Amino acid sequence: MELLSVLLLLCSCCIGVIAYNLDLESPTIVNSGLSIDEQENYDFGFSLAQHEFSNGDKILLIGAPRALLSERREGGVYKCTLEHGATCKMDPLFNSNKSRDIVGLRSTDNSSFDGQLLGFTVRSFDNNIAVCAPLYIASGVSGRCFTMPRDFNDSTLPLQISTHVISNIALGGIDINMFESGNNMESIVIGSVLGGGSDRLHPGQIHSVEVNNIPGEKVLLTSQFSSGSDSPVVDELRGYHIETGHFYQDISMNISEIFASAPRASKHVGSVIIYTAELVEIDELKENQPDSYFGYDFALLDLQTGGYHSVVVGCPMCERDRGKVFVYIHSGIFSDPIREKQIIPSPDIQRGLFGLAVENIGDIDQDGYEDVAISAPYVDDGHGVVYIFRGSSDGLITDDYQIIRGKPRNKFGFGKELTAGLDIDENGYPDLTIGALTNEEIYTIRASPVVNVDISIEEQNITVDYFDRNCVVRGVPLVCFDITPCFNFSTVRGTVDKFAFRYTLIVDEVIRRVGLLDDDQTNQVTDEIVISSRLDKTCTSSQTFVLQPDFTDTAPFPMRLTITSADVPLELPSNDSDRFGGPLHPVLSRASDGSSFEQMITPVFIINCGGGSSSDCDPVYNIDAESLLNDVMSVPLAAGFEFSYRITLTNTIDDSLAATFIIDHPEGIQYISIKSITEFAVSMCSSINSQKISCNLKNPITIDENVIFEIFFRPDVKRISFDLQKLTFNFSVTDERHEEPLGRSSHSVPATSIANYNILSSFGITEVTATRILPFVDVSNASLDTLGPTVNYQVTLSNTGSDDTHSPIPITYLSIIWPATITLPGQIQQPLLVPTRIAVVGTNEFTCSERGAVPTDLEQETLNLDTIELNVSTEACPKNVTCGVIQCKIRQLAPQLSGNVSTAPIQITVFSNLWSQSVREQFNITVYTLVESSTDYPFIEESSVLNSSSTITLIPAVQETQTSCFQIWVIVVAVVCGLLVAFFLILALGLCGFFGRGYYKNKQKEELEKRWRDLQEVDGSLGMRVIPPPGSEYLSGVNEPEDKEQEAEDELKDFNDVTMPDTFAPYREEGEITGDPFAELPSTLEVAPEPKTDDLETEI
Repeated sequence: MELLSVLLLLCSCCIGVIAYNLDLESPTIVNSGLSIDEQENYDFGFSLAQHEFSNGDKILLIGAPRALLSERREGGVYKCTLEHGATCKMDPLFNSNKSRDIVGLRSTDNSSFDGQLLGFTVRSFDNNIAVCAPLYIASGVSGRCFTMPRDFNDSTLPLQISTHVISNIALGGIDINMFESGNNMESIVIGSVLGGGSDRLHPGQIHSVEVNNIPGEKVLLTSQFSSGSDSPVVDELRGYHIETGHFYQDISMNISEIFASAPRASKHVGSVIIYTAELVEIDELKENQPDSYFGYDFALLDLQTGGYHSVVVGCPMCERDRGKVFVYIHSGIFSDPIREKQIIPSPDIQRGLFGLAVENIGDIDQDGYEDVAISAPYVDDGHGVVYIFRGSSDGLITDDYQIIRGKPRNKFGFGKELTAGLDIDENGYPDLTIGALTNEEIYTIRASPVVNVDISIEEQNITVDYFDRNCVVRGVPLVCFDITPCFNFSTVRGTVDKFAFRYTLIVDEVIRRVGLLDDDQTNQVTDEIVISSRLDKTCTSSQTFVLQPDFTDTAPFPMRLTITSADVPLELPSNDSDRFGGPLHPVLSRASDGSSFEQMITPVFIINCGGGSSSDCDPVYNIDAESLLNDVMSVPLAAGFEFSYRITLTNTIDDSLAATFIIDHPEGIQYISIKSITEFAVSMCSSINSQKISCNLKNPITIDENVIFEIFFRPDVKRISFDLQKLTFNFSVTDERHEEPLGRSSHSVPATSIANYNILSSFGITEVTATRILPFVDVSNASLDTLGPTVNYQVTLSNTGSDDTHSPIPITYLSIIWPATITLPGQIQQPLLVPTRIAVVGTNEFTCSERGAVPTDLEQETLNLDTIELNVSTEACPKNVTCGVIQCKIRQLAPQLSGNVSTAPIQITVFSNLWSQSVREQFNITVYTLVESSTDYPFIEESSVLNSSSTITLIPAVQETQTSCFQIWVIVVAVVCGLLVAFFLILALGLCGFFGRGYYKNKQKEELEKRWRDLQEVDGSLGMRVIPPPGSEYLSGVNEPEDKEQEAEDELKDFNDVTMPDTFAPYREEGEITGDPFAELPSTLEVAPEPKTDDLETEI
């Protein structure tokens, strides 16, 4: 398989910053070797077990409980060599009709094998493997298991163990576990979860068989059963999952306890029951949420509590099927075992059954704590994910975890089955195997080597002499020093030749008195490095740091060197890389990832103070300020005029450390730049607020030293106050050690402000002839062609200032009082001058609007402008004429003179047509234009309002013309043609299937839902190993509703929303929980293919 496809399948992420060593880039993939039809019907991958022979060979045992053999659905077990690309083969050893029974050799009828679900459970232990067929029914036996020694071969005869000695037990072998019980004795524990025969309900039982562990024939020594409720309200499913470990009994006695889940005990709440080795019930772990299947799967972890186990319990249907996991952390004291309980909610908001599979995967990172894999096989739209959580003394670490997704390769139910603990590539780290509902391939994720990195620096006892200026930054002599990071690494287990990681070196992180030589604004450097295990120590190139010029604090400053995982880890070369699917990528250990090396750097700093200590220095400054106005008497506020102050500072009394020069200036004055006159007088200035500037002075400034610099300003014409007569500046010197200024001074300069306009306007012609058309043309029928002659009105506007004393005027309003309509005899109001277009030349910064200038009946033919918001008077309008206003807002009107270059004025032209029908006699029309600056123009001493006017004479004339009517038949033909086009368009879309797309979409969804129903029917016949997914909403990936009230109502619903197989429909009764396939079971157990009920009862 190509590497790209593998990477797509194993798309994952880690929450947090710590790298995980389960290597997702190089999985070991084995293939079923089955056809597509066989894959769908065999349930290949239903159970998984990693197994190692004593010679070191490693295989994967895979259960396929509906596999076809000799035309019977006996089920079977496949063996796979744990090498990449291997094809699995069915091992017929378990399908033999001969086996060693716990009471001797027995031969069984092959016909009983049909539907037995062989391979439903497959497990591997230290000395044995076990395979179960829980639906094997013959001669009073309901379910059986086989065990074989660790080094089984084709001639090995399996040892058969069944529950035939117990009456009314069904599904024997739903799970199995084995453990050493001492004195060469071995206990085999079998779960039998359901009742049979005449018992309608049954709690389920744990069947324990103790046999000798002497080579040769195994002989039954003892057989015992757990007790349960005589009248359970539900089938409790006791024995659904079984583990052995240490919890309540003194570990020094070396007696294992049996942990068995009952996911429907306590009236559907579920529990994990803890038994002694003699199956005496000690206690149970349970929560309080009904129908949650608490204990559906669980795992025991060693979290460094003296050999006692903490219990990680899955609750896949908690929180409305989102799922939840409970961790019961052992205290290390058997008499009071539970130190605390940790609750881990599902990391995903989808209803994904988080906790359906819970697997101890061993100590994958070799930190001393066992780790766990927890699946949520129905998140990601049903594709499924597996979460990897690290173990610790406080339980599971939940602030960072690894996610392995099945969605990129369209896997469904990814993580349904998990098995782990075997080191398949023998690098010292256990590996994880993951199964899914679609199991044409089984993935084993190998663990990469874990690396510890030691950190140091080359330099020892770094000291910095502040008066030893050994480098220059932007022309300023400063103090520099070097730091050289060094590293070496070792592996926890295995061998790694080269390793890559990222390091960060930061100095004086909090106070920030230093910066990098190349970038003095940052005090840290981050880079990646590759080091070799063949070298005792690898050092990077030295990093040069520089003390900032405003250095004040003489206390030592810290240096910290931190390492983290590389963005792209290095591959680990290996001769076996191709054998297992590709190279591994070593990762940092949890102890090293984020670890730091710290050291204090001590500065040497001596200055001349009265008391001999820098804290006793009390300098005093004399401030002399001289204004430089470039030969003008006052600062012209209306221009971008630049002026400056030359500042001379004289320090007295004591040396001064890290002094700051403060300038308080008027609102609207803009700081431009600063220039040192004496060497290194100032280093940097910044604005504290709109009226205050802070400048860093030379550091230090010694006694009687003069510091001279020049600071430049100019007025900000958009912010300056227009009534200022002078500009006052306040200067002071401060430092961090003194509350009061070390010196202060005040200085003022005079200021002036002025602005002027020039405006001209004209029609371009002095008279125009208006020819009326007879018969009279109504306004509503008029067009531009019938309006009348063109009349253009032009306005020329300029700013008469020059750029040495004026700046552009921010906003100018130009208002034209426009003769819009005229009242004719008989009180008939008609348009007069109809504006059709406006052209502005000389600026792009303008907007025009109007009010009442365009006749409403002609708006579709003329200007379409926004409405004026300002109030403009039209009192100058002629008699019998109603005037509107056309107004243009002009921004940044530049001065007319710029040095020796003249700036062209702005020209505004209004194009209009004369409505000739309104001219009945000769008369004159005058158009007025007003110009004013906006009220926010800050430097106008008096409001500047100018006006201009121009007059044109209108002369009447008369012309007769012929008009025609529009033919009605043309309209009729056009309508009929449009209807025909629409009809044929709809017909064409129908033939193309446009209106049937919804049908095909629904058909596709129905086919997808049928596939899920088929899977659910299989799952139902297998007992409860796979909980049916919660409804068809998984097909569309619907998340939880955002409506909290609706969600609260939904919480009250039971499993009625869950899509269940039709197999269970006959057993749903009123008042029962119908969403659960095991709320009610028939008195007889149906096995596919369905036999007659009478035959089943007789056989049982």
